[in-house]
Amino acid sequence: MKSQTESLFRKHLEELEALAKNGASDGLTLGEIMTLFGIQGHLILIIILCLPFLQPIPLVGLSSILGPLMVVIAFFYVFEKPPKLPKRFRDRVIKKEVLFKSVEVALKIFGFLEKFIHPRGNRFFKHPVFKALTFLLVLVNAFLLALPLPIPMSNTVPVLAILLHCLGLLEEDGILVILSFLAVGLCYFFFSIIAVQLKQSAPFIWEWLQSMGVTLT
Repeated sequence: MKSQTESLFRKHLEELEALAKNGASDGLTLGEIMTLFGIQGHLILIIILCLPFLQPIPLVGLSSILGPLMVVIAFFYVFEKPPKLPKRFRDRVIKKEVLFKSVEVALKIFGFLEKFIHPRGNRFFKHPVFKALTFLLVLVNAFLLALPLPIPMSNTVPVLAILLHCLGLLEEDGILVILSFLAVGLCYFFFSIIAVQLKQSAPFIWEWLQSMGVTLT
C-alpha cells in the first residue's frame, strides 16, 4: 500500500504533466509551477528542478539559472515560508518538451524507488539544525551544478545528492538521506578529478575559474 506522501508526489507529477499538456503556450513559467505545488511544495519543487539534469549532457545555461533557484527555495524551506522569486526567475519559461521528458524520467525513477522507500529514521528531520544542514547541502551542490562546465555528468553528479536528500525528506526515509550524504562525497571526488585535469590540461580554464573565486581543490 502506498503512503500518503508517495501518492502526493506522484499526484503532483501527473498534475504538472497535465498542466504542461493543456497549456496554451510552449511551456510553463517557474511561477506557474510554484503555484501548482503551493506553499508546502519546497521539496517537490526542488526535486522537479533537478529532473532535467538526470542525463549526462550538461545544460550549462539552464543549470546557471536553476542552481541558484534551488538555493532560494531551500532558504525558504528552512524558515517554513512560501518561496518568493524575483520576477526574472518567476517568468522564466520551462519548455514543454523539457517538462514532459522530466516528468517521464521522474515517474520511472519514482516507480522503481517507491518499492524500497519507507518512513524510517525520521525523528530529526524537523530539527532546526538538520534543516540548516539541508540548506548547506543544497547550497554546495547547487553551486557546483551552476558552474559553466561543458563536461559530461557535471550536472548529474551534484543533482544526485540534492535529489536523494529532498526525496528522503519528502518520504521521511532516513536511508535515502544517508545515501544523499554519500553522494556528496562522490560529488566532491568527481569535481576534484575535474579540477586536477583542468589544472594540468587546460590551465587557462583553471585560471578563469580561480578569477571567479571558484576553488575546487
